[in-house]
Amino acid sequence: MKTSTTWMKCLTAASLVALTACGGDSQTAGNGGNSAVPASASAGPISGFGSILQNGRRYIVDDNTLVRIDDNPSTSDLLEVGEFVFITSSSIDGNGNPIADTVIQETLLKASITSLDADNQRFNALGQTVQVRANTVIDSSFTSAIGGTDFDRLEVGDGVEVSGYIASDGVLIATYVGYEDNVSEPRVIGKVSNLNSEALTFEINGLEVNYNTAALSALPSNAPANGITVRVRGSLNGDILNASTVKGFSDGFDDLDDGVEAELKGLITEVTSSSQIAVSGIPVTIAPGAEFSGGNAELLVVGAVVEVEGTWSEGVIIADEVEFEQEENISLHAQVSAITATNLTLNEGTITALGLTLVSNTSTRYEDDSEAEESFFGLDDLAINDYVELQGYQSGNTLVLTEVTRVDLELPVQVVLEGPVTATTPNTALSILGVPVDVSASDFEDDNDNNISASTFFSAITIDSTVVEVEGSYNGSVITAEEVELED
Repeated sequence: MKTSTTWMKCLTAASLVALTACGGDSQTAGNGGNSAVPASASAGPISGFGSILQNGRRYIVDDNTLVRIDDNPSTSDLLEVGEFVFITSSSIDGNGNPIADTVIQETLLKASITSLDADNQRFNALGQTVQVRANTVIDSSFTSAIGGTDFDRLEVGDGVEVSGYIASDGVLIATYVGYEDNVSEPRVIGKVSNLNSEALTFEINGLEVNYNTAALSALPSNAPANGITVRVRGSLNGDILNASTVKGFSDGFDDLDDGVEAELKGLITEVTSSSQIAVSGIPVTIAPGAEFSGGNAELLVVGAVVEVEGTWSEGVIIADEVEFEQEENISLHAQVSAITATNLTLNEGTITALGLTLVSNTSTRYEDDSEAEESFFGLDDLAINDYVELQGYQSGNTLVLTEVTRVDLELPVQVVLEGPVTATTPNTALSILGVPVDVSASDFEDDNDNNISASTFFSAITIDSTVVEVEGSYNGSVITAEEVELED
């Protein structure tokens, strides 16, 4: 991402040559045992810390790393898991980890929530629609709901800051929703439309922006234009945002030199052909013979989340690897019974709970919502008997973790397990992912939370296909369910 043309050109020079042109300290190959490698750039959500885990890599943040948050110099300890960042690198440490030259984070939206749509997991703020997804990280500072989802912690009037992707229709797809107690100067990033150069107004997804007294920068001909993406700050006057600043905004890729290794995780916003797409507005060409993971070219559709990896060339990422984000269909809340580690710095290993062993990797997000509040929480901070909320998906016979959240243990200990039903004994028992569940004294609900009979519940089950959530107690081998619910 870039905050202005001058700044990003400076960043590019820093990443690919040295930092002295920007007034920083120079960093050369061999500094501290580091080695020069082909320059690289990566954009996507943060999955963990120590230093920064993103797109399956660990980026080392050291004293020479330039960190900017919302166009201001900052430090990496103010970043959050789930926030979308742009990272450049031109060297590696002695362990082969890329060293970050620059880390840039930009907030897409900062404002107060004006309406909530729980059915569709959306909210509106500053006239912008924000979509919350199953893997969106929602700040634990929001009021805790007595059950339900993380979305249920949000309330009208809450101040939020949103990080993530901009969909082709302008909807903000949140990877992170943070709590913000000061929204007196709201801000938004989006495309200009309905420009009126005489009235000095334009719109961003229906929000009217008045830029009559705004400071303008990094804009073509120093003026807004329809179709360009801008960052706007200002104050609200009714439903109109009176802008104090309007700056041109870019993604960070378009100032890179050809040949730079490029990696991007984002939303497919355009599909021209099976080999020509755009990810978060960035043109991507799928190279012949490209390796696909988690899907194939037929799944390249607008709205799909993918991670592409390749080389930057003449304004396009030439991708030789395409990985599809997998839909989470496994969830469990329970105490940890075993941990194995293969590479703690990359959060690689396994976690066992409820008799299930799940694989953690560099893409697994780690958060600590317990009283310990570890800022840089990871697999190495986890302990036996910690109570965790695990999210993931099934890949063949492997259970892969996408998110690990540690929370405080409450007594009596309740467990939750959601996943495909693998066996049934009508009206009395079932198994989820092979875990036995006694449902003989359970309440049954359909996928609309309506109470149903046991016979109706069991008649709706297709083995290895139907997903069910159970809540109850666990004796070390069997879950005794108090509530069983069919999932969509």
